[in-house]
Amino acid sequence: MPGVEDYSARLTEEVDRFADVEVIHDLPAIYGYWAVRYCLPLFEELGHSGLEGFYDDEVAAVCSRREPAHARMVSLGAGNGDIELGIARRLAERGVENLELVLLELNPAMLERAHAEATELGMGGRVSGVEADLNSWEADGAADVYFASHSLHHVVELEHLFDQVKRSLRPDGLLLINDMIGRNGHKRWPEAARLVDMIWSRIPERYRYNPIHRRVDEVYPDVDYSTEGFEGIRSQDILPLLLERFHPDAFITFMNVIDPFVDRVHGRNFDPERVEDRHLIDLVAQLDDAALDLGLVTPTHLVGSFRTGPCEPRYPKGRSPELVLRREPSSADEPAEQRIAQLESELADARAGYAALRSRKAVRAGLRIADLLRHPIKSRSW
Repeated sequence: MPGVEDYSARLTEEVDRFADVEVIHDLPAIYGYWAVRYCLPLFEELGHSGLEGFYDDEVAAVCSRREPAHARMVSLGAGNGDIELGIARRLAERGVENLELVLLELNPAMLERAHAEATELGMGGRVSGVEADLNSWEADGAADVYFASHSLHHVVELEHLFDQVKRSLRPDGLLLINDMIGRNGHKRWPEAARLVDMIWSRIPERYRYNPIHRRVDEVYPDVDYSTEGFEGIRSQDILPLLLERFHPDAFITFMNVIDPFVDRVHGRNFDPERVEDRHLIDLVAQLDDAALDLGLVTPTHLVGSFRTGPCEPRYPKGRSPELVLRREPSSADEPAEQRIAQLESELADARAGYAALRSRKAVRAGLRIADLLRHPIKSRSW
């Protein structure tokens, strides 16, 4: 993790980077194609119409329990507040108007844009913004819902943040999460990297074009983004720390091997209108799902709701919290290649032993035949 001086420099860089960014959730069209075919069914299995439907259903249930009082939803790293304001707007259309929003955000320029949008939507009286660094933020009151959309993977002091949330969340409240839980810096774990590299070496050159660097990436560039700013600084710690402090209610996990093919860089090489592009994405997505379901790789994305008290977790496709939590290999765990080599060695020893046994039997048989030839009558009677 960065030191004090490095942290301060990165913090300044992070604020500057997003000061003028008005659209932070833009993804290539092929991502939408993949999401509808392979992600939407996960939400539907739990009875939700999709990601927005999941947000709306969970928050609406909390608002219903709190009526006629306001339900206080605190957003952790709200950015421009577009997702949170979208939830409030859609709930208002459903007649739910007791939702109060508190937007925590480090970047003042983003808070200004959120306030302007809230005012335009006529929600200014129910929306407040607080400039805050989540690494040192202290909860100043009880919350009914905590909401974090793609903000946790920018936080260094996750333990502090989760402790504050747990301390101030009402007993019947929810922590709603949508974040990236793969390896730090969004790198591939070795088991996933092998699959990505195998696919990468076989796909046409046009799919490997890098529009940012204007080159063809002959080898997949598995970049560690945490070396600059706070991108994915502690992604791999998010899920273990959540499970230490909270109880999963809805638990939806997805993506790993498919990530590089639908992301903001190489995903722009795929056109969902082209049959061959869709076919390739389908093949990789099906491989990805199979690898996740078999536990060969662990998911890089999590959408879920968490509670402070015990509850029965709901998860699609059998992807339970225990299954998807990546276990660090211990010293007793041998790589697959070593296990295969050991099995081959044992098989060779077994074959050699079997050959030696057959040889000894052949010698005994030869002696018996020689005895028969020397003493035919005796041998026959025996």
